[in-house]
Amino acid sequence: MKRRGPTMNRPRHPQRPTVMIALGACVLLSVACVANAIEWTATGGPYGGVIYPFLDMPDDSLLVGTDSGEVYRTTDVGQSWARLPGTLPVAVLSFVEKDGHLYAGTDGRGVWRSEDDGATWVSLDRRTLVHPIVRSLVVVDGALYAGTAGGMSRLDEDGEYPDTWSTLIGGLRNVLVNELVVVDNALLAATNAGVYRFDVESGRWTELNSGLGGGRRGAARVRTLVATDGALVAGTGTQGIYRSTDDGLSWTPASDGIAGEGADEPPVNVLDIITTGRGLVASVAGRGMYVSPDHAVTWQLLSAGVTNPYTYVLHESGGDLLAAAFGSGIYRLPAGADRWTHSSEGIRDTSVFALAAEGSNLYMGGSGGIFVSTDAGVSWRPSEHGFGALNVRSLSIVGGRVYAGTRKDGYYTSDDRGATWSRGPGAIFDGLTVRSVLRVGSQYFVGTAGEGVLVAPSDAAPWTATNEGLEFPYVLRLQAIAGKLYAGTDGQGLYVSDDDGASWTKLGSGMEKPYVYAVCTIGVRLFTATYGGGIYELVGDLWEPRSVGITDLRTRALVAVGDTLYAGTADAGVFASHDGGLSWEEANDGWEERRVRVLLVHGDVLYAGTARGGVYQASLR
Repeated sequence: MKRRGPTMNRPRHPQRPTVMIALGACVLLSVACVANAIEWTATGGPYGGVIYPFLDMPDDSLLVGTDSGEVYRTTDVGQSWARLPGTLPVAVLSFVEKDGHLYAGTDGRGVWRSEDDGATWVSLDRRTLVHPIVRSLVVVDGALYAGTAGGMSRLDEDGEYPDTWSTLIGGLRNVLVNELVVVDNALLAATNAGVYRFDVESGRWTELNSGLGGGRRGAARVRTLVATDGALVAGTGTQGIYRSTDDGLSWTPASDGIAGEGADEPPVNVLDIITTGRGLVASVAGRGMYVSPDHAVTWQLLSAGVTNPYTYVLHESGGDLLAAAFGSGIYRLPAGADRWTHSSEGIRDTSVFALAAEGSNLYMGGSGGIFVSTDAGVSWRPSEHGFGALNVRSLSIVGGRVYAGTRKDGYYTSDDRGATWSRGPGAIFDGLTVRSVLRVGSQYFVGTAGEGVLVAPSDAAPWTATNEGLEFPYVLRLQAIAGKLYAGTDGQGLYVSDDDGASWTKLGSGMEKPYVYAVCTIGVRLFTATYGGGIYELVGDLWEPRSVGITDLRTRALVAVGDTLYAGTADAGVFASHDGGLSWEEANDGWEERRVRVLLVHGDVLYAGTARGGVYQASLR
């Protein structure tokens, strides 16, 4: 059963006054609304997220496990999904079914068992497991084996100490096992030290690495292993694909059609390989998916419709192919079709870092790239064409152009409502995280993690640093309010510029944890949201706490609607204050989600982007 974890302010804008943006930001609106309790409802997604294992069930349904520990089931080969009642405490990396029970391997909490079809889960003894990160589970001769980040263990279900684990070192000590595969009743392991075969009778491992060069112990890091037509095919982390026709005794390269030639050719990082009715299908990090109809002799692209080039897990069910793209969710390729479609409806595991809106168009940025809604959140679609990075940290709209700031890949722009994207020019953005893009007057400003604030006369002109007085170049939030620029930093408080960024002055003192994620005003009163210190108001030269009633001081979002403040917290949901921050009350009616990263006010609707639940909305009428 496949498993795997990754080894990957609104600006002053008179011509378009309806544009709203947010990245844990504060937006001040004059909205006629009463100070009644708001009620949250889920938007139509975005559906998707980080998905690792697939598992075919005896009743012809299919399960998937997510990065947030949730388990979903489909009965129509991925066209729709329903969440099972039970949730694991951490990410689910592997699945197996044995004797009518479900077993799940997790990212740091060992193996869990469900005897009621996923309604509840019980942890199996983690103390005797060789390592609590369990990447693969298989059953051989009725026994359960777990491939972990530190070797392999076997579950001893009966005997004097039931449900404990035996560690099977046998010459393979402290080696990360990426996948366990059963071939003709033989147990093989794809590891960071190459390929090994385990002898159940002797409890010993045999190395099968002749020709697999380039890594620890002289062997490549093998991430995935599959058998096809009498051959073994191994996908490695840097060396591409290898093929063996003698049961693993020797290997030869088999990446024709995937790997290029030349010194500048990047490593071929194979994420997964499976056997299908079409032949072998492989996923390669940053390149997409490939199919080989001739048992790994040649490969051709098979990625039409999937613009996310990081597909961590592949699966075939009922002749249809399913691909779990990191952060974007599941794509489906029906038998006989040549184009994938997004097929994650019902899976609410998307991670949201940024929201922006213009008219009926909503934009969401997160760890799976960008999703766009053209109907105010009723439905969403992935929007990744042209993206080189998927981790989006900011969104803004200037003059009809959408700007997406990314983690370590600068910023991207779209002039067609997210249909296509182009990377912003400038070598300074190589490897740089962009957390804000805005325009003030005729100048453009970018807030970055490492280069402080950059300025340019246009978004196509050379960018230069404008950091005089800004003592810390790691900016979490850059925002324009009433003719001033505010820069919230990652540990050094809030700075202000009243000369279009030419110089900066630190504002006030007294923040206990000066990680400023949001800036907000009500009239002349200035508020900030900090991570760990809660909400502050600047009174004279001092920042005074304004968090009475907020049960989680890790605040990342703050917006004002008239005289009402709304704050989003890391683990306690949203809080509202109707008295200028002097007191707060919960505003969490209608939802169970509590991990809020960003708030956006657009018209008379408050939107919340969450850490693992997509986007929610609440009417402010």
